[in-house]
Amino acid sequence: VTTPPFGLKDVDPVGRETELAQLAEWLDEAAIGQPRFVTISGPAGIGKSLLAAKLLELGRERGFNVYSGASSTAGVALAYTAWTTIFSQVLKLGRLSRSQARMHHVRRVLERLDPALLEQMPLLNDILPLKAPETSWSRHLEPRQRYEALTALLLRLLDMQIQAGPILFLVEDAHWLDSLSWTFVLELARAPSLATAPFLLALVHRPFPPETSPSCWATLRSLPGHRQLELAELSPPAIHELGRQVLGMPVLPPELAEWLDANVPGNPLYIREALNQLIDQGILQPDEPEV
Repeated sequence: VTTPPFGLKDVDPVGRETELAQLAEWLDEAAIGQPRFVTISGPAGIGKSLLAAKLLELGRERGFNVYSGASSTAGVALAYTAWTTIFSQVLKLGRLSRSQARMHHVRRVLERLDPALLEQMPLLNDILPLKAPETSWSRHLEPRQRYEALTALLLRLLDMQIQAGPILFLVEDAHWLDSLSWTFVLELARAPSLATAPFLLALVHRPFPPETSPSCWATLRSLPGHRQLELAELSPPAIHELGRQVLGMPVLPPELAEWLDANVPGNPLYIREALNQLIDQGILQPDEPEV
């Protein structure tokens, strides 16, 4: 069979009931003013992104304003990669394609928040797609002073947004974040203004080898609000259930279950790839699956 008559279906996370219940609990805690800083780790293909998508869904169901961004392999060489996306969403810049329109919009936001912040607007050039001209105040800042002032300004904007409801920030592929982004993560986690705020920050990442972990990693993990999920491989029953669901079968045939147990580890990506290969080779048919 060169063209399979059926393909694999997209499904919700399988075998992650405990993890989903834990995420829901942490969201509920954050919603009542116990901020949480969640790290979700696991190897490639283990289902981190699917679980992250469910976290966003759970957050929306609970009334959180949800903002998400991701780093990339280029992120380590670029400052604030994921935060650019997130704060562009916070400030609703996505629908504004021209820099003049973006500057006008941000100027109005700052003016409503505090007119004195207008002279700090050029700081946002470092993280947002703005081209605000430097002011006499911003022009002479040393790099450390500029970073500290930008951090304080972003926290003011976040405080403003929290007044409208609880906030969920999600950063995917955090293992590729640049050093400034990691430092800002720690600033968020330790900010006094967020100590009793309805706020949850989730970082999704592959495991860090000890020699490449961010410099702030140990500090972040030691904070009272930190919570961690480490995704392990799926159990054999979960592997069978995932296979059944993605194939759209009422029951997974025993011979296929045995083949999966013998040949495929409990990584959802590998399970899907193995089933796709069986389909492509014509070994697995929609009505008569056999291995």
